[in-house]
Amino acid sequence: MAVGGMLLLAACDQPAPTAPAAVTAAPTAVPASPAPFGTAFQLPTAPAAAATPAAASRGTVCAFPIKLADGSAYEAARYNFNWQQGITTQQLNTRAGTLQLEGQVTIAAGERSLVILHRADTAPTLEVTDLWPPGSTLLIDPLTGASETRRADGTVARQLLMDAVGDTRGMPAYLDIKSVDRQFDAAGSYILRITTNTAHEGKFIWSFQELEIAIGEERIVQRTLSSGKQLNLYYPTKGKYSDYTGTVVVQANTVTWPLQDGGLLPFAARSATSAAAVDKTEAYPAELFSSLWELAAASCG
Repeated sequence: MAVGGMLLLAACDQPAPTAPAAVTAAPTAVPASPAPFGTAFQLPTAPAAAATPAAASRGTVCAFPIKLADGSAYEAARYNFNWQQGITTQQLNTRAGTLQLEGQVTIAAGERSLVILHRADTAPTLEVTDLWPPGSTLLIDPLTGASETRRADGTVARQLLMDAVGDTRGMPAYLDIKSVDRQFDAAGSYILRITTNTAHEGKFIWSFQELEIAIGEERIVQRTLSSGKQLNLYYPTKGKYSDYTGTVVVQANTVTWPLQDGGLLPFAARSATSAAAVDKTEAYPAELFSSLWELAAASCG
């Protein structure tokens, strides 16, 4: 079945699930890959040694295959775990190794899910924040540096695209894009936010410098002239640009646009000066995460 440009491999085509006895025989280890896809295993999630001495909580891991439109095939897995009250670190054993979960002591306790597309190395630590609340699922693609948070009802709450820092060939850090973040409210309205490596301080060097957000084929530009005057411009898919009349919030090293339309479209960002382009991100892989979410639900329930 093809979903979002990807071929979903049905769980019924895989070997029969591992018998329960095989799970209880080694309750503290994740079964070595390869293992029957769509099979749920007991997975230990123990607080780190420096954290509160609460008893280890247990979750489950369900592995499943995913085949991309280019024919490449990978393993993905969903991990369910219980974040415990009053701790700041917790270890989660994944099929790629141990992942250190970190969060503030005030983070709400409760069950959460993590889906990882295992096609690149995962960062050794992952932050648990208020934007990943109990009952929700965080999906991660380490290769693109992108992630998506889904609420318990399956709606998208957040889409985050990380960009490498220090890739601007010596240009100022305030034009070095660090991340692009889209956050949705329950009604479907959203904000798009570009975060740069540092805030701008001092004089403006060029005739202008700008940060641009692209939503599908349309673009919104926040341009600052050498005098410090700011212009907000809108570039439609076709035709001439015009003044952008929507809200733009510039604060420290972030630029934020509250928006309503285009929430299903991919987004990207770039920075530039009057002399040259500086930095840009790839487009957010919206179809990839839609397929990953649907396949995790179909394979793991």
